[in-house]
Amino acid sequence: MKKSNGSLLAGSVLLDYCLNLAMMQRKKTQSSGRMYLFPVLAISLLTSTSPNSFSTRNFSTNPQLEASHAALQMSEVCAEQMIMINDQTFQLELPKFDPALGTLTKVEVITDCTMMGEVSETEVSGNEYQLLLNINLRNQLPGQAQTTGTISKNYRKKIKGTSIETSGFQEKFEETKQVNESITTNLNAFVGTGTVAIPLTVDGLVNYQDAKSKIASNLKVKVCLKYLYE
Repeated sequence: MKKSNGSLLAGSVLLDYCLNLAMMQRKKTQSSGRMYLFPVLAISLLTSTSPNSFSTRNFSTNPQLEASHAALQMSEVCAEQMIMINDQTFQLELPKFDPALGTLTKVEVITDCTMMGEVSETEVSGNEYQLLLNINLRNQLPGQAQTTGTISKNYRKKIKGTSIETSGFQEKFEETKQVNESITTNLNAFVGTGTVAIPLTVDGLVNYQDAKSKIASNLKVKVCLKYLYE
């Protein structure tokens, strides 16, 4: 069937730190404006991913750049996890702050999310192809309230007057987002031996396929803890 307007909307998804896809919309005609909605179900069959790994380093802050923290030292640990399954909790584990280094005064949390998607269409028409993905990520640090973040990608591709009208297309894309947070309360939860456990839950990943379309996405999450101490 020929599509007279190749606009596709893969809707909003709720995730708790970075995404969630609710629906996809495809315009069939420009004149009637009629829409068809295709629900996208949560992925339960995709296998999980690589285990998380961590790195660590210690260094001094530059007193010229941060005069207010001239006496502070900093130790940084990082871990990352690839997530391919909706509504399943994954856990990052990072080393706690070693009290032998000094007194912990603040923890800076840097969360980097990378949405990785792939779209394939064998038959499209109209002026433009559009795909909107929203993924939500929830996480909770020790002694802190749960936080939620969203990462979105509005993928657009010109159709009219290109080879896509006759041959379709297949393409991969990425979207990144960073969130920073400073913690100065309940610091004892980050001090001692062992690890800091950070649960992560994602919603909005897509695994949709029919005779003419294929859309898939996953999310890579990297969390770094910067321990500032004196």
